[in-house]
Amino acid sequence: MADAAQIENRVLYWLANDSTILSLYRAFDAGTGKDPYCASAEILRGKPVAGKKENPSEEDKSWRNVGKVCEIALGYQMGTDAFADRCSAEEIDLSKVGLTPKECLEKWRQNHPSIAGPRGIWRLLECGIEAVVKDGKPRQHLVDGTSVMVTMNDRNLYIGLPSGRHLVYRNARMSASLKFPWKQQVTYDSPVGISQLYGGLITENIVQAIAADCFRFWILSAEMAGLKVIGHTHDEIIIEALEQDLQSVLELIKSIMKTPPPWAWSLPVNADPDSHVHYKK
Repeated sequence: MADAAQIENRVLYWLANDSTILSLYRAFDAGTGKDPYCASAEILRGKPVAGKKENPSEEDKSWRNVGKVCEIALGYQMGTDAFADRCSAEEIDLSKVGLTPKECLEKWRQNHPSIAGPRGIWRLLECGIEAVVKDGKPRQHLVDGTSVMVTMNDRNLYIGLPSGRHLVYRNARMSASLKFPWKQQVTYDSPVGISQLYGGLITENIVQAIAADCFRFWILSAEMAGLKVIGHTHDEIIIEALEQDLQSVLELIKSIMKTPPPWAWSLPVNADPDSHVHYKK
């Protein structure tokens, strides 16, 4: 099994053109930098948090778990109540580190202006998509040598991904927000009924789509390299191999998944392959 390490987080910061955090991931991958989850936790704690390879204390482990849930959950404009529920589901007790869900959320947003700031990716995408729906003129979001293109065609909103694939929102229009009636919001017809877009949700849709395109690229690359891909779950590729070939297969799939697709050449990616006699999470 080979897991695409922190793939959504990496794509999120790449989409947001956050060179500082992308450099952190590159250093971590090279074995010279901090664990990104510990780095996130240090912002909240105000002092160093030891990573897995640094003989961490139980307190350090608790802080790393807090940093991890913040990085995974808060990148898409999640609110305080939803974040509290997420922490509960992950069995993370914020009171052990002296924080509340509101404090975590506010500190994370304050220290991630490329995501949550006035010119962060949430705001840029929301304003750009609203403008396209209103006037029909294409808008482009540049991402280090590539772009995300937003267009309207026959009342449908199209988001062109770097891979060339499109996300499509049918019958897109501006209408009163279902949650905040005093404001207008991009509304579209989804398979489950009328739905609405906001900055965090648009960001999540694009990030997950790009991550999925990367994953497909790696599956095809693995098969072209002669590996026997027998399945995949979320961000893991499952490969069947003979025991005598195990080491070479692990090295090959790691090499494949450390190589970004050509349309995302500057995206720092990594993998964490492991072997078992049967599938296990």
